[in-house]
Amino acid sequence: MFGRRPCTRPQVLGTQVCPTRQNVRNLQCDYIVPVVHPSHTTNVVNHRYNFQHSYPHTESRVDRIQNFHTTAGPGPGQVAGAATGPFGPGMGPGMVAGANMGPWGHRKKCGW
Repeated sequence: MFGRRPCTRPQVLGTQVCPTRQNVRNLQCDYIVPVVHPSHTTNVVNHRYNFQHSYPHTESRVDRIQNFHTTAGPGPGQVAGAATGPFGPGMGPGMVAGANMGPWGHRKKCGW
């Protein structure tokens, strides 16, 4: 292109030959052939005994819930243990810690 003379006439390149396309023409000739298929039926009566075995098994489920309450330390201006009293928070004499608490650490309500 650059520095060459422009084409003055078309150039003839080598011939490309594509693969030959194959065409198939089907012709059909029909013939009739009689065929006999005899049949016979034998009736068989089967006597079956069904033994039904059972293996009763039960399962149960136990849900275990654990609660942990920790204190990182006294808040500002507080002394550790000063507000709890001798029986802990909300406890009175004869009460066991955690006995009246629900599964999430709240006091039990009616119907729980």
